Amino acid sequence: MLASRASLTLEEQCCSSFCYQHPLLFEDIEQKLNVFDKVRTGVLQMHGTTEWFTPEVQRLNQQLEEKNGEIQQMINQPPYEKEREILRLQKSLAEREKAQATSDVLCRSLTDETHQLQRKLASTAEMCQHLAKCLEEKQRKEKGNSGDQTPTERSNQLLDNQTSLQALICNLQDENRMLKQKVAHVEDLNAKWQKYDASRDEYVKRLHLQLKEMKSQLEQQHGVTSAQTNSDLMHKEIFRLNKLLEEKMNECIKIKRELEDVKKASEGDHERIQMLEQQTCELVPLSEQRLESKSWKRKALQRWEAGYIAIEDHTGPTDTNRRSYRSSTDYSYHLKLCNK
Repeated sequence: MLASRASLTLEEQCCSSFCYQHPLLFEDIEQKLNVFDKVRTGVLQMHGTTEWFTPEVQRLNQQLEEKNGEIQQMINQPPYEKEREILRLQKSLAEREKAQATSDVLCRSLTDETHQLQRKLASTAEMCQHLAKCLEEKQRKEKGNSGDQTPTERSNQLLDNQTSLQALICNLQDENRMLKQKVAHVEDLNAKWQKYDASRDEYVKRLHLQLKEMKSQLEQQHGVTSAQTNSDLMHKEIFRLNKLLEEKMNECIKIKRELEDVKKASEGDHERIQMLEQQTCELVPLSEQRLESKSWKRKALQRWEAGYIAIEDHTGPTDTNRRSYRSSTDYSYHLKLCNK
């Protein structure tokens, strides 16, 4: 223990010049050493011997030797290169913090857009239900008013209305399904982005801790002159950190592109919803006009039949064949007009 303390004092003497230049970096280490000295003196005063905690001291000495070995392996570069590397890492951390701020803004905007899409989907679903109820009521009214019509005419009318309604309902259901799928995709992207943001925060914290450890190691080993045989390890570690930073930045760019694509798709969906609403509003008056025109044609055909029967009553029995042929042709012609 005394030997390790003597080695620490020697390292402090070697690092005195660097500590004078950078006093704020070594305040934490000095505080920890002072606390350790106070605890050690207090324990010695209370017990008078160190036999009862010798295993703990041996374990701490072993850990200290391992840390010193790691420091000697990692730090074998000149001081100016170490300071340059620290400045570069600090700059990269500042850039990552800026990117994190922009990503937070994007996350908030994405959540707002998802809420807007959900509200629009709810409004469109309510509108579709309202239109379906209106059409059902109209069909009921038409059934009540069509008591004087023939069964074939009523069946044809019902079939036409049912086919048109089914086609419209199928289209609206398909559009609603597509919008729900897109909203689910957006929510999935938002959840993935939040997970990635949390993992990135943890990674930045780890980088801060690594920087602090490197600074403390530089403070302890600044004055120690050793061979540069293990400098490749530091370069490899720096290269690995740079590679990780590049990968994270590429992931950020990819997610930003996906967010832009989702925004464009949501704008197109909004325009499609407006167009469908306009089409549904236009279909209702057209169906009413078509029903009114069919009822007028049927009434005209009935009036023509009544007039033709009255004319036959006034004519003689000699022209019966000609009248029957003409009536059949005229009747078929008027039926074609009514069907149109």
